[in-house]
Amino acid sequence: MTARILLADADPTLCEVYCDYLTARGFAVRTAVTGLSCVAQLRQVRPNLLVLGTSLLWGGCEGVLTVMNDECDLRPEIVIVVARERERSLPRRLASYGIDSVQWKPLSPTRLVRYVETLLLERAEQRPAASRRYATSRRALGVGGGWLSGAGS
Repeated sequence: MTARILLADADPTLCEVYCDYLTARGFAVRTAVTGLSCVAQLRQVRPNLLVLGTSLLWGGCEGVLTVMNDECDLRPEIVIVVARERERSLPRRLASYGIDSVQWKPLSPTRLVRYVETLLLERAEQRPAASRRYATSRRALGVGGGWLSGAGS
């Protein structure tokens, strides 16, 4: 099963670059450039992992996180927030949302890919053996499969 990733950032160029790197590693990626389109994609595709930029229009990432808290079935397994260096108070502000990580911009695409792979592998290893979706380490990363890569920009 391919890991589905939703990239949500107000910068479409950054989304495209991250998308290219992640799809090259075999992930199924969708993008959103507003909070509203991010929530729509969450409802439509149910990603395993969300990379959420703080600069989204419509309430920034906090608007999306609030909707995810209100509609628990929208929450992906892993939520990574990507923020600018000047937003150092963000982890404390977002603690109640149960995000998995805050990463700071500039975040290279290579570093993002490595981090995503690590988080997905760790999550797969934490699942009880009977409920694991992925049997091998490559499959644990959710690489390969049939979800449309790069669609939904």
